[in-house]
Formats: sequence, C-alpha cells, structure tokens
Amino acid sequence: MTNLDKCLAAYNFVFKILFFIIKRRHLKILIDEIRNSGDKVSDDRKKLMGIYIILATLVSTTLVGAFSFLSQLKGEMTIEAWMPFDPFKNRMSLLLAAQILAVGFAVPCLYRACALHGVVCCIIMYFCDQLIELQGRLKNLGYSEDRDRDVREEFKEILKKHVRIMRYSKSFTNIFKEFFLIQNLAVTIELCLNAIMVTVSTGIAQAAYESGWTSWPIDLQKDLLILILAAQKPLILSAGGMTIMCIQTYSQALYNAYSIFAVLNDVVD
Repeated sequence: MTNLDKCLAAYNFVFKILFFIIKRRHLKILIDEIRNSGDKVSDDRKKLMGIYIILATLVSTTLVGAFSFLSQLKGEMTIEAWMPFDPFKNRMSLLLAAQILAVGFAVPCLYRACALHGVVCCIIMYFCDQLIELQGRLKNLGYSEDRDRDVREEFKEILKKHVRIMRYSKSFTNIFKEFFLIQNLAVTIELCLNAIMVTVSTGIAQAAYESGWTSWPIDLQKDLLILILAAQKPLILSAGGMTIMCIQTYSQALYNAYSIFAVLNDVVD
C-alpha cells in the first residue's frame, strides 16, 4: 500500500469528521426528532445495527493495526507526517512516532469515522423499517361503510407519517451530502489511479516494440521478446485477489447488486 493510498484513506476520515463537526447540531436535532416520534424499531433491527457497528470498528482497527505493525517491522512510518524529532533515528523513535499518530489520529478520527458510518447505516435502517411498516398498514387497510371514520383516520395517520419520514430523509440528505461526496471521491480517485497504472504498464510492450530492436544482437532480441511477453499482463490492484479494481468492476458490482435486489424484491412481493 503506497503512501498516497494511505494518505487518501487518512484524508477521507479527516474530512468526514470535519463535516460531521460542522453539521452535528443538525444531526442532533434530527436524531432527537426520531427518538421523540414514537416510532418503533424491531429488536432484530436493533441487534443488526449493533452488530454492524462492532464489525466495522473491528475491521477498521484490524486493518490500521496491521499496516502499523508492518510499518514498524519495515522501519517505516505508518503514514508520512511531520514530527518534532527524527523518527528514523532508532527503533524507539519510530515507535514513539507511531504512538503519537495513534493517539492523534486513530482514536479521534478512525473511531469517530466508524461511529459516523454506524449512525448513517442505523438511520437508513430506521427509514427502511418505517417504510416497510407503512406498506404493511396500507396493504391491510380495508374499507367498509361501517368503518368509514376509522379508515379515514388510519389513512390520515399513514399520510402524516409518510410526510414525516420524507422530511427526515430530506434533512438526512442535507446533513450527509458532503459525507457521501467525500466517500465517492475517495473511491473514484483510487479507481482512476489504478486505471492510469494499468494503462501505463501496458505501454511497456509497445515501447519495446517501437525500439530499434531490428539492429540488436540475437540474444538481446530474445531478452526483449521475453520483456514484451511479460508486459502483456498489466500491473493491477485486486480486491481480495478475486477481481481487478477498475471502473468496469465497479459498474459490474453495481449491476450485480441491482440484479440481486430485483430478484429478492420479486420474491418478497
């Protein structure tokens, strides 16, 4: 993982926290409104919210800890940062620099970012729960003349709740629009950098072919042929060794996700 990759991840966390601090008063108002609305959230959903936050925190901590440990073994900084001393003077100086980064960055930024991700996902789950509940109430709303008044009141309550959920959603969007902008920019930059690396690495074979190889000795021509064959496979980044990180993969992932959603949606209906 290059320093640029680690810097992108760090800035991703920092800017998310920055916008969260700016918008936290609005977020508090939204959460207070949701808590005082009287809406019910199922116990299974509460458990799922807690599990997600714990898993996200554990995964993030494990990844950051692993990169920090490897950096210590290699005698490198986890991420390039200014220190009031030379961190490469000895092992203790490097360890002190890592501890300063952990206290100054990991705790205030990493765990706040994890908590912020948890808040975002929990609110989205809340929206989904309430919309599912409204759908159930609408489907079960049967009309008869002797229940005319009750049906109208029930339908009125459904409309009020739907309008309220829409208002919550609009507030949620306004609060987290910068959050999702940073998230998408971070992913886009990584994908674009990988695409540049793929494109540049494939140019090695073309450059070798365009060289003056016709006047070279036979042994050098053979070596050049080996280079051309090796350069046919571009340099890539992979996601877990399973797929190449590129725009096509990202688009395919979105397509597959929507296909799965469509199938599950048909099954539920």
